Amino acid sequence: MKNPFSGFAFAVLTSLCFTTLTACNLQRATPPPSSADVSEPEISEETLRTLIVSLNKRYESIDGRIAANADRIDALQEDIVSLRRDMGVAAPPRRASSVPDTGTARSGQTTAKKTRSPAVVPSDPKTLYDTALSAYSQGDYATAISRFESFIRGFPSNDLADNAFYWIGESYYAKEDFERAISHFLKLVDRYPTGNKVPDALFKIGLSYARLEKPDKARTYFTRVMDNYPFSDAARKAETNLAQLE
Repeated sequence: MKNPFSGFAFAVLTSLCFTTLTACNLQRATPPPSSADVSEPEISEETLRTLIVSLNKRYESIDGRIAANADRIDALQEDIVSLRRDMGVAAPPRRASSVPDTGTARSGQTTAKKTRSPAVVPSDPKTLYDTALSAYSQGDYATAISRFESFIRGFPSNDLADNAFYWIGESYYAKEDFERAISHFLKLVDRYPTGNKVPDALFKIGLSYARLEKPDKARTYFTRVMDNYPFSDAARKAETNLAQLE
């Protein structure tokens, strides 16, 4: 006897096979999504430029503080040598007592509270230079400028006078007063042409002109550093910045 369900089963099996084949054909015909179809966020050229300027400012600030700390280390090393040479010859002066006056004049006490006494500027050149450099390292550029200027006025022939001009320029650069920065860097180059800070001063002049959007003048000073001091760290940085101007 013929099975009544055989025809039905055959029809179901045929339908399943057809459905499976159709699904396979559709999968083959549908291409995988290409990388071009995946949308990525676009960053504008102006955004990139702003980011680069911001990173350069942070780098310059860090670089300046590292240089200041290097100068302080050099100064400390000189102090150590001097102390070793003079050990036992003279004792350091005692500091004045910090105990406040116990006078009974209440009006004087009131005046002391209202009036802040001016900061005492050290008379010793080494101490004055160190306090100025410390002010720069702490970001107190106004104090740094004032004390470096006092150092130059009081000790123009000191070995650190050229460095004082340099750090005044760096202080104005940090304040983004690029014209005054250039002025003091140029004074250093003109008055102390063989000083150790001349390559850095020339580089910073170029950098100041770049910040003032004067690329031709910036290019001139970057090239001057590279030509005259090819093995200096300033020349390496000048080459990098010169490439960014191209």
